[in-house]
Amino acid sequence: MIVTGPLGIYIPAGIAFNIDGGTTQPLQLRTCDRNGCVADVVVNAELLAAMRNGQKLNVVFRDGPQRVVTLPMSLIGFTAAINKAL
Repeated sequence: MIVTGPLGIYIPAGIAFNIDGGTTQPLQLRTCDRNGCVADVVVNAELLAAMRNGQKLNVVFRDGPQRVVTLPMSLIGFTAAINKAL
């Protein structure tokens, strides 16, 4: 899974995510360019199952002043979409 965060993140804190407010998992920060900061994680069977059963995927990072920023994304419809892709 690839996530592009905005410019201006506090890079040492990285980018992370959780599903429905559960355990926060770090993403591997790869690069930052004029479009934002790119991070990724391998979607294994456990993560895929959590995404299929979840309601919301939250991307979490810190901004320049180190305030926590959470960007929620709906997972409603994810199962139907991933079933078509697979």
